[in-house]
Amino acid sequence: MNRPPKDDEREERIDMEIIADAYGPDEQAMGWYAYLENTLEFPFITRCVAERAISPLRVDDEVEVIGALEELSTVASQFVLAPFVGLLPGRPTLVPNPAEVARVFDVSLAELLDDDVYHEERWELPGMGMRPMYFFDIAGETVWGATARILHDLLVLVTGSLR
Repeated sequence: MNRPPKDDEREERIDMEIIADAYGPDEQAMGWYAYLENTLEFPFITRCVAERAISPLRVDDEVEVIGALEELSTVASQFVLAPFVGLLPGRPTLVPNPAEVARVFDVSLAELLDDDVYHEERWELPGMGMRPMYFFDIAGETVWGATARILHDLLVLVTGSLR
């Protein structure tokens, strides 16, 4: 896929309106997220333009993006995640990084909504006070942390509430 020619006026607008005062790629990403949060209209179709190791998408694959979830910060790794919800035309092939993922499994939304699967606890985190912690006990595993928070927010988006 060929890139359009550089547009200096557009680049200046990005620098002044979207990534102003950003010191590094992480802050630039959050600037983009904040900008897009207020300007995107859902749903829309997007196309993959570059393959990434963490994505099941290949160049030219299309995704119908139907919404954005709340951004979240991870406590242990100090990352900020900005998850979006999209529909794929088929099941993707997942290639997990064994250093990060012990096991890949999938479950249906109906299974995640089963009464015995979800529970919530309140934990006191240093410097953050009391925070809700979400857990999904499913497929012989306990899903928690950032993955459980994303699942929680997805289910709230889809159903309106978990309880």
